[in-house]
Amino acid sequence: MKRFLIGLILLPLLVAPARGDDWPQLRGPNRDGTSTETGLLRSWPEGGPRLAATLEGVGEGFSSPTVAGGKVFVAGRVKDDTQVVCFNPAGQRLWQVVCGPAFTGMWPGSRSTPTFDDGMLYVLTGKGRLAALAAADGRALWSIDLMKWFRAKVPMYGVAESVLVVGDRLVCLPGGPEAFAVALHKKTGRTLWTANGIKGPIGYASAIVAEHGGVRQIITLTGKGLVGLAAHDGTLLWQHTEGFGGFMAENLLTPIFAGGIVFGDSGHYGGGAAVRLEVRNGRFVPTLAWKKSSGSTHLGGYVERGGYLYGDTGRGWSCVELATGTVRYKVRTIRRPATLWADGRFYCLAEKGTIYLVEADPTAHRVVGQVTIPNAGSQTWAYPAISGGRLYIRRRDKVHVYDIAARQ
Repeated sequence: MKRFLIGLILLPLLVAPARGDDWPQLRGPNRDGTSTETGLLRSWPEGGPRLAATLEGVGEGFSSPTVAGGKVFVAGRVKDDTQVVCFNPAGQRLWQVVCGPAFTGMWPGSRSTPTFDDGMLYVLTGKGRLAALAAADGRALWSIDLMKWFRAKVPMYGVAESVLVVGDRLVCLPGGPEAFAVALHKKTGRTLWTANGIKGPIGYASAIVAEHGGVRQIITLTGKGLVGLAAHDGTLLWQHTEGFGGFMAENLLTPIFAGGIVFGDSGHYGGGAAVRLEVRNGRFVPTLAWKKSSGSTHLGGYVERGGYLYGDTGRGWSCVELATGTVRYKVRTIRRPATLWADGRFYCLAEKGTIYLVEADPTAHRVVGQVTIPNAGSQTWAYPAISGGRLYIRRRDKVHVYDIAARQ
């Protein structure tokens, strides 16, 4: 009876309630860094939230964990291979498979975050091999060497985009001379359309999908600037290069779309710009709204809330008015973070391994909790993930899982 009563007491601590959506791809359900999770801690105790589990041996890399269907998927480099490891939320390893050659150049390790859709997992290696796996057991369903098939070159820092699912299409940018962007059938890998006429080379960013002017379009950041493609057939709708191309212009951050405005930041000192998408005579015309001021943004990205961008501008974690580029304030103590938003709070993972829970609006910010991960250090570059009342933070070959659910 004593053991039974103890079990009843511990059960709520061992089972995190499912809240909101899965985290099925890079930067969450809509690729905008926001979560629909509710019932999360409003502040953290001294020392941070409870560390529920540590997933070890995932391989070296910078890609984010993907959480979907009650499973956690992580890609990493082991020797010269890219592997995917699948865990349950308690940290038990369910399966692992090798899905292609890893990138072994500068800053070796996985780049792309696996994308989950309809029971399938899509993994792109740093050398450009795209593998479709059965999420249940890791079984290989189809694969294609994008760079070889579309006669493209692996960029200096490896292939880094996380592929985007739009309906029955899997969209990616190999950057080939006759197929700069392509859409493959997600179930078979068959080519559905190719797109060219885009100012290249490719960058390191991942695409988003947005509806504007009655047209569903793919928006991404190439090596030259922003571009929009029709989702159904790859038609080039618009492109914009002004404001990009500064020092170390690697063009690696996921674009933001809100209220007819597209914002792109190159990362490092490469510049950035916001453009208004106007429709004139049936054509999309990007009109420059403002250029980003100089500053090394690095890898962290932004979240848009209520017409404001929150993220690292290169001069500190900042609140920036999307329509005008006006900086409302900046916080220099939060260094180069990857930023997410869930249940009224921002989660800011600094590149040396401390994550801050921040309450913020356009007038002020307040840090309401922080914790440093056990293997903290430089190059904590993977975006965190939030799902089922848990926060997933990856650094190198480990993923730390924190329980951030509020308890009654």
